[in-house]
Amino acid sequence: MDFEQLIIHRQSTRSYDNKRSISREDLDRILQAGALSPSARNRQPWKFYVADKCSDKFMQVVSACQSGGANACLSDCSAVVVVVKQELSVVDRMAEMLADDFRPYDIGLAIAHMVLQAKSIGIDSLIVGWINVVKMRKALNLGKKAEIGLVVALGYAPADYQLRDKNRRPLDQTVEYI
Repeated sequence: MDFEQLIIHRQSTRSYDNKRSISREDLDRILQAGALSPSARNRQPWKFYVADKCSDKFMQVVSACQSGGANACLSDCSAVVVVVKQELSVVDRMAEMLADDFRPYDIGLAIAHMVLQAKSIGIDSLIVGWINVVKMRKALNLGKKAEIGLVVALGYAPADYQLRDKNRRPLDQTVEYI
């Protein structure tokens, strides 16, 4: 699949075939794509925590994303990746006083690389921002200062899951050549 087709076919999948699993090899390919993504000053300010269906932590991690009945589909996905922001060094904290904290942007790039790599090998995904941070920290045995970035659900959509039309504004409303 060429890159344009990859972008067209990648969508937020909200239904998974719970009978299918992702191989460790495919998970590693997806995670490597995230690790290879660019980051400000090459800080790579992330740590990826992975729980697949076989993990004792899987349901705890999933549950931390399901407060108020949200994200029910995560119970059926094959694996979840929790992206945690790494703490800033003293030098980075001083630099951040003069500029933005680029960690959220860097994490967004890493996740974009992961979900596109996943789709390129036939694995569907959902980027999750609805996270009970207290429950997630507990599930991952992290301290109170740990900053959760986002969660990526990975799995295989059911065979009858339909590709939705992309409802995007036209370029003339989003781009201005200057």
